[in-house]
Amino acid sequence: MTAIDDPAAPVARNPRREAQEVVGDAFDARVLEPSPPAVVDGDLFADDPVARAGPAGRPVLAPVSSADLTWDQWLGERPERAPWAAARWLAAWRRLPPLPPAYAETRLALHRLVVYVASPARQRVNGKMALRWTFGGLGTPFFGDDEQARVAGAGLVRQRGPAAEAAEITTLNEAAELVLDGPPDLAWVERFDVPAAGDLDDRLAGLTDLDNVVAVSADLVGSARPAAPTWRDDYRTWRAQRLAQITRTYDGLDEAAHVLGRFLDQVRRVGIRNFVAAAEEDHGHG
Repeated sequence: MTAIDDPAAPVARNPRREAQEVVGDAFDARVLEPSPPAVVDGDLFADDPVARAGPAGRPVLAPVSSADLTWDQWLGERPERAPWAAARWLAAWRRLPPLPPAYAETRLALHRLVVYVASPARQRVNGKMALRWTFGGLGTPFFGDDEQARVAGAGLVRQRGPAAEAAEITTLNEAAELVLDGPPDLAWVERFDVPAAGDLDDRLAGLTDLDNVVAVSADLVGSARPAAPTWRDDYRTWRAQRLAQITRTYDGLDEAAHVLGRFLDQVRRVGIRNFVAAAEEDHGHG
């Protein structure tokens, strides 16, 4: 595996350009993750990775059906490229793996990491906090001087222009030193319902299985909505296909949804106070 195919490598990445190099000059390639240059105006301050805008006269190759050719169709004559496309959720989609045992605990640790370290890096520059799916994990769209902070496996990557640094994820303080050049940003999220930062020098919990948890998390959100308002109905169709795949993989979702629906219907019928009172009465008689 080359460095450019390792999501956690300290490599400055340009996903669209990497895809363009794979397909050559016959098509105008589109991907699912953010690419530089940074968008510095508009409402969203983020690129739409599947937008059709591009050089006139060259067909668009993208993971959505509005393209002139989809990646899945392109692979028909190039099956040797299937692993590359599958890793980037462009085509040749693989079956989702079972959730790792430490998924919930590690997801909470990642939540703390992105709230207090990764998201503030972008928020300080343009006021935006949202993250996007990135190759092997999640991260910010590009901002400022083509900067990006992203989580990839057990690593944290900070990319600035043509350079990138990477470090193992350990504590919030060490992560913030890499991404923010200082301590974690605790103040900006006070108005939000987010996990407490905890001890900034404690090793984040659940990191023993971090590679697997991040990989599954990245797979689950690989269908993330493009940021710009050119999002089309066909992208909703593609997202629906991904959600259907999740449903097939994680058995019991239909039954769980049915049970939850019955519960909510009952609460709506009698009201929350009456529902709680009835539950307490049943418990007392038990």
